[in-house]
Amino acid sequence: MPSLNQLTLWTTQHPCSMCAAAIAFVGIGEVWFIADDPSDHSSHDLILASHGSVPYRSLGDPLWWTVSNLLFLYNSAVLEGERARNIEQNRDRYTELVSLTLEFARIDTLGASARSGTALPVALASHLPQLEHVAGRVP
Repeated sequence: MPSLNQLTLWTTQHPCSMCAAAIAFVGIGEVWFIADDPSDHSSHDLILASHGSVPYRSLGDPLWWTVSNLLFLYNSAVLEGERARNIEQNRDRYTELVSLTLEFARIDTLGASARSGTALPVALASHLPQLEHVAGRVP
């Protein structure tokens, strides 16, 4: 069995400070993430400091960044709409992502698909132009 420092952890969101501490503590070799965590408003220096000696790498794909963050925000948008805390926090930061998430939530795009057993890629396929539009504006 390989030691943990030979392993790569893949994650949808950039790990929070607490997760980063656990990753460093157990000795994971490196971390790849798809998207920044939209709920983490820490400074860049603080985020880097939380990594310890573990190298972090971003996938760097705007479409995957968009899908990952849409999924992260979606349940809050369904449950609380525009008043959800993470929706309010990201309205100015990621305006188009928040608008698309709220649109999906209003018509329960992903929930209805999940309840019917539709795979996520299939559920999102008809929305690809909208997702690509938002991905084209990723910071």
